[in-house]
Amino acid sequence: MNVALSTNGASASQSSNAYSSAWGASLAIDGNTNRFWSGWSVTHTSTETDPWWKVQLQREFSISDIIVYNRSDDCCIDRLNNFRLTVMYNNAVVYLYDDSASTAQSITMIPIEPNVIGDEVKIEIFGPSRTLNLAEVVVEILPSIGCSCQADQTDYRGTIARTINGNTCQAWDSQSPHSHPSTAANYPSSGLTHKNYCRNPEGIQKAWCYPTDPNIRWEYCDVPTCPSTIC
Repeated sequence: MNVALSTNGASASQSSNAYSSAWGASLAIDGNTNRFWSGWSVTHTSTETDPWWKVQLQREFSISDIIVYNRSDDCCIDRLNNFRLTVMYNNAVVYLYDDSASTAQSITMIPIEPNVIGDEVKIEIFGPSRTLNLAEVVVEILPSIGCSCQADQTDYRGTIARTINGNTCQAWDSQSPHSHPSTAANYPSSGLTHKNYCRNPEGIQKAWCYPTDPNIRWEYCDVPTCPSTIC
């Protein structure tokens, strides 16, 4: 599922627009993977130092892979050589990929390490007199892994492990600092594991956990609800 589409609530921006806004950043999240200028769906910055492009996702997601479609006209395919891709969450870097191919590729697929949660993806190239062109950027997630499609979030199987107040969750198979009955043995179909990811085994209001703070018994988690196009 591509969460970088503008129709899924994502928005894009870039360091500059060449010619006019007709070649703006949103062309890389319109769902059109045509890699040629004649297809009228390729972004174009001005020729400048360290140009960049980025997409702000509707909310945080657990990202599985990112696919970058390069402009593939003979004149310009090498413009994307040695690019950097950064995944951000709350303005902090959570994943970094530096392209090291000897020549720029038409399509680059970047598998993301497990449990990388992000809300923004940035692509940049470095140096003076550089021009950045992108045909499309696809940000894939597994269905329902970064958000919940049910009102009570009993279906949530993502990797958020903090409460609404920012406290770290206790692992479900641990009885310290909180002793509790919410175990995989008692709730075998609730996604409880040795990890500390937010869950809702009892089907209360929303996903929650026991914090690692011994003075706080339990708290709800900040698990987002998926848009209907993702559920």
